[in-house]
Amino acid sequence: MTKKATAYSPSHITGFFSISENSKSPLHSGSLGAGICLEKGITTQVTATKSRGSQITISVNGISNAKYPVSELVVKKFLQKFGELRDYNIHIDHHIEVPVGAGFGSSGGSALSLALAMNRCFEIGMSYIEASQIAHLAEIECKTGLGTVIAESVGGIEVRTVPGAPGIGKVMGIPFSEDDIVFAVSIGKISTKNALSKDDVKRNIRKFGQENFNNLIAAPDVENFMRSSRSFSDSIGLETKLIERILKLTDSIGVVASMPMVGEGIFTIIKEDDLNRVRKLLSEENIGGRHIISKIASKGARVID
Repeated sequence: MTKKATAYSPSHITGFFSISENSKSPLHSGSLGAGICLEKGITTQVTATKSRGSQITISVNGISNAKYPVSELVVKKFLQKFGELRDYNIHIDHHIEVPVGAGFGSSGGSALSLALAMNRCFEIGMSYIEASQIAHLAEIECKTGLGTVIAESVGGIEVRTVPGAPGIGKVMGIPFSEDDIVFAVSIGKISTKNALSKDDVKRNIRKFGQENFNNLIAAPDVENFMRSSRSFSDSIGLETKLIERILKLTDSIGVVASMPMVGEGIFTIIKEDDLNRVRKLLSEENIGGRHIISKIASKGARVID
């Protein structure tokens, strides 16, 4: 007997954030801040086959037996909560359309889409919030993200006004246009876990995250989101020399860009004419990296099959 279910989550770029840790209640840990959900995201299929024992396998973009701690922890939490799942071999297949570990919320999207697919596959009957809270807890424990899961659960351009998991944290949406395009260049990875372990960086994140949160709340629109994100990026001390160079190039043609939190690269929200100008400039300046072009996801994560 085989069961299957598939769920999708948008990916997510954090523009700025302020850490909010709660050692007594991980569900209340998270971040204030703001970011964008991208239509290019993560699709996860769960296939379960009845067995005398439980074997868990994970594939990521076609690579079998992948080590993916956040997804492994999501499954572990389901097995702990629902013992009857131990009578199945469970195969997880993640298809991820954005760079992994580079500031595009792939861990949170994988955890969230997996939790939703597990719930549907086994017909557990958890609510959307209950399933997504498992994904949030896995992200917090793995130290791969703080507010990504709640952001990806709602979609759009979001401001996290109260930290915490779905059902606890609060999110406010920022209006955007259908012709707004997210353009990003991913150069490489920056470990979220390592970045957030540095005391000086954490101090800067708390200080400048709160300042830019206040700035955006005062005028919640796309332009102010990008300005606040850039102000934060310039202040916290994570920009590499290459990021600084690319940001100066985009500044030179009047396009406000910033650094995705946390990854080596840049992102912006622009129209098609500006997209062509930016790509032409980066090509002329021999800037490498992977280009990501996506519409903004108007909806959050959901079961699709």
